[in-house]
Order: sequence, then structure tokens, then C-alpha cells
Amino acid sequence: MNKITDTVIKILGRQPDPSEGLSPDAINSAESKLGVKLPPALREFYQSVGKMPIFTDAFEFFAQPKQIYIKSNKLIFLEENQAMLSWGIDLNEINSDEVKVYHSPNIGEAEKNVVWHTETLLLPDFLEMIMYYQVASADTELQQKTKGAYPYDFMTYKSELKGNNLWDSFEKEMSAHWNKVVDNNGLMIYHTQDALLLYYTVQDLDTDVDDLIYVNTKKENTQTAFLNKYGFEELN
Repeated sequence: MNKITDTVIKILGRQPDPSEGLSPDAINSAESKLGVKLPPALREFYQSVGKMPIFTDAFEFFAQPKQIYIKSNKLIFLEENQAMLSWGIDLNEINSDEVKVYHSPNIGEAEKNVVWHTETLLLPDFLEMIMYYQVASADTELQQKTKGAYPYDFMTYKSELKGNNLWDSFEKEMSAHWNKVVDNNGLMIYHTQDALLLYYTVQDLDTDVDDLIYVNTKKENTQTAFLNKYGFEELN
């Protein structure tokens, strides 16, 4: 079983259907146009979930294989939802056993001016992180359309938990009863069989987004005791 399929099963509780992925012919055609083979992990992503918007378009935007392009010696395959960042793979490393991922904040500038920063995760782990992030960030409509997803949204504030002396209890409960699936550059995502929880460890003083804790559940009445204990409110 490949890492991508394994991640889908962990998140959705089911195997991806063949109809939810792109055909090998579609990927081969894109590779021929680019003149380069996609790394195995990225190819597996498209073949497994290339037609599942909850993974490809829920928040960040994966280019379809025919939309992938090359700039500044990078194969660009992912864009941040407000086009503030673009992610790519270096063509000189594409056949490496450990493919790195790079991001750029100025991909629209002339090639000589494009700046690249290395991600802390290699490509397979980076894709796994993004898959969890996409589902944890997906809106209710997309959750409802995806078999096995999490259509019930709840939120609370870190500052309220800390103000009510609940933060230590919250962290202990997360450590004891949830699986930490993402811990990267301030992004934290925890998972159980019936819920995903997302928050950021870094507080941006100009916005309250980083103060929020989000929970998505598969059923409305799951995790009720946990949600009540920490003052989560339903968003819908």
C-alpha cells in the first residue's frame, strides 16, 4: 500500500475509488508535455485522489497534471489559496530518493528574481501533511459531498481556554486520546477515528485566526463531551 492511499484510508476510513483518481494516461500525457517524469509520490497522489476536490482544491490548489509548469528550474504543482506561495520540486532532484519541496513567495517575477525556501518535510510527508490540512480546512458543502469526510464544524479560542485555565487539560487530553498527525511550522493537526482538530501555535497579533481551534466531526453527536468541556460552538 502506498503512503497516499494509506493516508486516504486513515482520513476517510475507506479506500479511494479508482474513479476518484486520474488515469495513468492523463498523467503520462502531462509528463510527455513537460518532458519530465513526476516523482512517484506525486504521481500516486494524482492517481489516487486527483479527482477528489477535498484533497486537491479544499484550501490550497493542486495543479492538474496538464497545468503543472516549470519555472526557475522547479516543477510547480501547488499554489496557496490567495496565491501568496507556490510550491515546487527542483528538476535536478526529481529522481532523488529523497525529493525536497520548495516554496516561493514571488513566483510571478522574472526567473532570476524568484526566491525559494526549502520545506522541512520531504515530498511524501509534505503531501501527507497537505492532505490532512485540506480535509481539516474544507467547507461543509465539500465535506458533505465526500464519503467518509467530516461535515460538522466546531470552533473555540485558545485564549479562552488559557483564560479559563483549561489549556493544560486540553493539551493532556489531546496527547492521551488523539493522534498528532501534523506538527510543522506552527501548524498542529490531531486526528481520531471520527474527528479532525486544527490550530496554530504561533499567534499573529493582527488577526484572530491563529487564536482559533477548529474541530470537524463525522457525526453531529460524536466528541460531544470533549466539545462541551472546552466550549466549542457549532459553526453551522
